[in-house]
Amino acid sequence: MSPPADSNPDAASAPAAAVVTDQDVFALAQQVARLGQQLETEREKRATAETHETEATRLLHELIDKLPIGISVTDADLVVRAANSAFFHLMGLPQDQLKVGDPLEKFVRYSASKGDHGPGDPDEVARAWLERVRKTPAQKVEWGHPSGRLLEITRTLHPGGGFTTIYVDITEHRRRELELAKAKFDAEQANRAKSEFLANMSHEIRTPMNGVIGMIGLLLDTRLNAEQREYAEAVRTSADALLSVINDILDISKLEAHRVELEMIDFDLVEMVENAVGLMSGKANEKKVELGVFISPALRHTFHGDPTRLRQILLNLVGNAIKFTEQGSVAVDVALAENSPTEGTPMVRFEVADTGIGMSSETCAAVFQKFTQADSSVTRRFGGTGLGLAICRELAELMDGHVGVESVLGAGSKFWFEVPLAIAASAAPKVARAAPAQLMGMRALVVDDIEMNRRIMSGQLNSIGMQAEAVADAFFAIAALERANARGEKIDLVLLDQMMPDMSGINLAQRIRAMPWGADVKLILVSSAVDHANSDHAHGAIDAVLVKPLRQQVLFECLARVFGTEAPADQVAAAPSGQRAARPLHVLLAEDNKINQQVARAIICKAGHTVDIANNGEEAVAAVRGGSFEAVLMDIQMPVMDGVQATSEIRKLPAPACNIPIIALTAHAMVGARQQYLDAGMDDYLSKPLSPAALLQKLAEIGAKLQDDAPRAATGQPPAPAMPPIVNPEIDMTALEALRASVGADFDALFKTLLGAVADGIASIDELLQGGDLRGAGREAHNLVSTAGSVGAGTVGELARRVENAAKVGDGEGCLYALVELRAAFARVRRPLRDYIESAVASNRPQNRPAQASAA
Repeated sequence: MSPPADSNPDAASAPAAAVVTDQDVFALAQQVARLGQQLETEREKRATAETHETEATRLLHELIDKLPIGISVTDADLVVRAANSAFFHLMGLPQDQLKVGDPLEKFVRYSASKGDHGPGDPDEVARAWLERVRKTPAQKVEWGHPSGRLLEITRTLHPGGGFTTIYVDITEHRRRELELAKAKFDAEQANRAKSEFLANMSHEIRTPMNGVIGMIGLLLDTRLNAEQREYAEAVRTSADALLSVINDILDISKLEAHRVELEMIDFDLVEMVENAVGLMSGKANEKKVELGVFISPALRHTFHGDPTRLRQILLNLVGNAIKFTEQGSVAVDVALAENSPTEGTPMVRFEVADTGIGMSSETCAAVFQKFTQADSSVTRRFGGTGLGLAICRELAELMDGHVGVESVLGAGSKFWFEVPLAIAASAAPKVARAAPAQLMGMRALVVDDIEMNRRIMSGQLNSIGMQAEAVADAFFAIAALERANARGEKIDLVLLDQMMPDMSGINLAQRIRAMPWGADVKLILVSSAVDHANSDHAHGAIDAVLVKPLRQQVLFECLARVFGTEAPADQVAAAPSGQRAARPLHVLLAEDNKINQQVARAIICKAGHTVDIANNGEEAVAAVRGGSFEAVLMDIQMPVMDGVQATSEIRKLPAPACNIPIIALTAHAMVGARQQYLDAGMDDYLSKPLSPAALLQKLAEIGAKLQDDAPRAATGQPPAPAMPPIVNPEIDMTALEALRASVGADFDALFKTLLGAVADGIASIDELLQGGDLRGAGREAHNLVSTAGSVGAGTVGELARRVENAAKVGDGEGCLYALVELRAAFARVRRPLRDYIESAVASNRPQNRPAQASAA
């Protein structure tokens, strides 16, 4: 029975069955044919690509196989997965016995069986070799193959394990290197032969030149008309210039040929080192770099050696240290070397340590080599030729010593040299130069934020028997003082650095004085900036002021004064000839040149006055503003603020500071200068080089106006022994005798310092001109005018003025011509001046004392 019509509701809506026609079948067949054709085309392309890839791979393998460089690839399981023919050839491996896919151990065992890796059982040798490879899979070594080839083997790691090794035959390359080294050695030998020839010619060249110069000198002493004298002077100038050039060439040749002669004389090591370091204090202060020097008490002897060469090395090392130190400190330590013999000739070690840019180990290895610039970028930045350290090495070796360096890049360097120095036969240890015995056992505290300064000052105090403790700042100092007071252990002395973070030395001194027990502590301010403007007016807080770098003898004498003890007998200086000041004054000296400071200080102090120093006009104004000075000696040309500007600022201060007498100091003593400086607010002026008599006369006039008490009686000291005059028209005997009479017993040391400063000034001018720095050369020449005049070298001062004037107008050629004459003039007067100082020393020496040669 059929279902009802409405039992399947979807039946009516179902589509009719699709009808496939012949056309549809044909279209489908065409589509299939096209897809088949596309598949065939793609298959052909893929086959072509695979063929190309196979060909490229074959070509690459063939190329690698033909390379002269051996290549092998080893996987993480130490199986050789690839190797070219050069690898088998260079390593001497047979390709019929060893092949790619073999373990690396099989290759190594074969080489070991031939003895390529040394004697021993091949299995044991191979096992040990593979163990090293596992521990250090990446390395670069040179290996001498038993066949005679030298191979450079470089092994690099794969990220997923394993490594690639490259073998390069460097036999021929190394042979050429050896040939070049031999050629270089032969060239150096030839150059040395040339240098020795020039050095040997020294006598033959100098003899006729000295004859020319000597005869011209005699000719100039005769009666000549103006024209003849002009011609003769021109000949002498040219001869001096030629001799100067010859001397330079011969000195260089002698150094290269190891023919430099040493001057073996007796000298004071402490004095030599401190004077040399003192000459560099100006450059250190300009860069705000702390400069300190410590000399072991064991070296307080008179030594026998060449102080000039030692000083040359030391100046070079200290100068380099300052040059390459932007901030921090430079420390000079002199002591007996660790390997110094206990008997015989001591070995003295000089160390110069800095906190500068430092050097890499590669640079340290080459820094003492000739004609080697360790880093051209550093050389361009800091200047220099790169020959100074090589010269230091040669000079040290010439004295049977040696040099060295320790450095860390970015963390400073320590250069050192050791030389044997014999103790002078007649010299006993200079115990008398130490501080008085009353200071033995006293307790001292050193306060300085620079570790180098703490170490040096503590060492100097400990060396005289004091018990020194050092702290880094004012707060630690106060704590140390309070602890000592609580324990009943009195601290007798505090050395205070002025420039410290958080609290200055002056402020710390005032804090100490405010403590219940602070009045009994002696306080000495120590500063490298010489800015002691506040030291005298800190309400009496400071007992004395010292200047860095701190000299041992200056410290000892200061301690003797502060503690009211007598200085050792051999330190009591005779008063200068003539009377001491009737009215001692407290004088402020505003002067930027360290040598001029030293000269003026010696003259003024010997007359009984006291002196504070300001390095520029700004410091001078600050000093007068807060101080109790009675006179100001004001240099005209100073950095930061010149003398005229400083005087103007002082005159604006409230009374009584604005009324202080101000005397101008200038090297330009021109007509009308006095009125010019009076108009600028100054009371008078003195020309440089300073005349001691004129300077003391000016101070006496100021003292007379301030005189409250009756004039003191004359000291009654006998005048300095009369000296035979120097018969030389280029030497001002009046200036020499005036300086000698003014500074008394200190004349010897001061004169040597001044004479050395003249030589250093001429050398500095030469260096600055060679570097194209006309302005710097002019400044150096300006300073040289007064320094040369102080030692009576008037002609040298005049020629320095010519250099200065030429530099001002940018005349570089004129500077060079004047410099040649300047050096010749100094050469003419240096020996007579040294003879004069020898005679002066001998005249002041007791008759039973053997004379010693001068080290000036």
